[in-house]
Amino acid sequence: MEAQELSHAGIKIFTVFEDYGNAAELTLTVDQGKEDAMSAINQAHAIGQPEGSAIYFAVEGLPSGYNAPDLPHIRDYFSGIKQVIGGKYAIGVYGDGLVCKTMLDDNFCKYAWLPAASTSFAGTKDFLAKWRWSLAQLGPLDIQANGLSIDINAANGDFGAFAVP
Repeated sequence: MEAQELSHAGIKIFTVFEDYGNAAELTLTVDQGKEDAMSAINQAHAIGQPEGSAIYFAVEGLPSGYNAPDLPHIRDYFSGIKQVIGGKYAIGVYGDGLVCKTMLDDNFCKYAWLPAASTSFAGTKDFLAKWRWSLAQLGPLDIQANGLSIDINAANGDFGAFAVP
């Protein structure tokens, strides 16, 4: 219902799948990627998200980000996601610069969303400076507006947004 109300008001929306609060809780395996992709597809269908639009998958690596030794596991996770999503939806990644760069370079995703909290994480400053991101979260975070806590993001062209009927 919320997606329909926003769409009727002329506001484009996008989705992010995040089921984990920190890196220790996320199991970066092919099977976990498949399970999360199925859950994301079910939720996308439930709100009427059109195929071809983006679903971002969060791999923030909090509290200190991911490093090169983590990349094989992140590739496994996105391999599982890609196997289930197929061409139904465009895949996006929400993570630090190293992760975003790698997922784009390896063709696991079409979109990259860089969180503001990752500025000290591996590769983030370089990735931000090269403008390869689709979305970049800007500080300060958790701005209070009309009783809501919001974050501001900059868009760099198409980022997979959509409206529902």
